[in-house]
Amino acid sequence: MRAIHHHPIYKRFYGLSFLGFLFGVIYGIFSLTLPLLAEHELSNVALLGVIFALPELVGVLLDVPLGGFANRFGRRHTIFYSGILLALSAAGFALFPHPLVFLLTLIFYEIAMQAYIIPADAELMAISPSRRSGKFNGIVEGLHNFGFSVGPIIAGFLIARSIEYPFWLAFVLSLLLAGLSFRFLRPEASAEPFTAAVEHLWRRDRIFRSSISEFLELGFVGMFTTFLFLFLRSGGGSLHFWSRSILTHSDSAVS
Repeated sequence: MRAIHHHPIYKRFYGLSFLGFLFGVIYGIFSLTLPLLAEHELSNVALLGVIFALPELVGVLLDVPLGGFANRFGRRHTIFYSGILLALSAAGFALFPHPLVFLLTLIFYEIAMQAYIIPADAELMAISPSRRSGKFNGIVEGLHNFGFSVGPIIAGFLIARSIEYPFWLAFVLSLLLAGLSFRFLRPEASAEPFTAAVEHLWRRDRIFRSSISEFLELGFVGMFTTFLFLFLRSGGGSLHFWSRSILTHSDSAVS
């Protein structure tokens, strides 16, 4: 089915392209700063790999329901709240760099990232003409990649002053992303309230329920449990590692 093309659709495309660039900058800032923060807070290199793998495993379970939720709640609303969630994640990394809180915020951050990527891709598909879909996709992806290259450069200059500065910049840019999404994107006429979208997804969405069954059948829960076990064992076999890390961080903050 071909999209009906008028000037407002091209305006939405230009807006979506700019949002993709801005999201790339934010993503680039996080991609450089998060490993440095993790290395600063956690001395166990093997544990770092497990920590960064856990959010991706959570994303495997949440990608399909996020797509279904965005269809009912509305792509513009979902992108708006993804910006808010990214801002909260940036503030969490800057204010609460303790090891356990870092892991929880990292999972929260992964959900926020997917809450932008999935509806943004759907919005691009909705406004792209059939004969120019490749060109439209190339422009958006190119601007996103350009932003992703700019983000680490900016973060590098800010990290020289303080590890928290890039997160506060990501905080501001994420709020800007949320605000501009309401400026550039049009609301869907069929959008439902938040509670109704969640209720429908949980109780009636067959694709979501099928994805849960497939997730269980493929054994990803066992894989997740294995990673969680390794995560707990990597600290020396007990919670002593966590208490030691937190106490070390507290002592350094006091000194």
